Amino acid sequence: MHLAAYYFRAHMYTLVPRQVREDLDWMADLGTEAVCLAVLEQDLVAARANIALIGDEAARRGMRLFAVPSRWGGLCAGAPKVPSQFAACHPETWVLKTDGSPAFSSVSGPTCSVHHPATAEFFTATLERLFAVAPFTGVVWDEPKNLNLVDASPAARQALGSRWADPLSHREAHLAFLGEC
Repeated sequence: MHLAAYYFRAHMYTLVPRQVREDLDWMADLGTEAVCLAVLEQDLVAARANIALIGDEAARRGMRLFAVPSRWGGLCAGAPKVPSQFAACHPETWVLKTDGSPAFSSVSGPTCSVHHPATAEFFTATLERLFAVAPFTGVVWDEPKNLNLVDASPAARQALGSRWADPLSHREAHLAFLGEC
């Protein structure tokens, strides 16, 4: 059995390196083999040094590093509970309900459609930027969101054709999207 631990601190922006080392020492002493680091889109601008620090310190202890994309496109959980910056700036990508209104969470704002090409481009480009910052081993998709939501956006209707109203088609497409990223 392998032990992995979430570490949701990079987005705090002001980290004390000694405290990060103490945290990771404690985790390593407990047998932790992998650190799962929550990463907001904004962290690739404002917390790159934190991500690198945590990655370097994990590697020094022989622990692997996994990214936990947090709230990206409103399609996954992670931490903290904030709206996706990409989703907020790209309403053309939003999931639409059958009445034409956007699917909107009171906690994390709009959700992007996995069928819209800009969503896939965003995920791919952001993961590439992230993997350039630290020695990530892989990705943990924490709590994929809206798996039962029917996406009536033009992109979904085009991608799914006559199956666009079937909730199972949307769930399969969502999971396939995350698997391809």
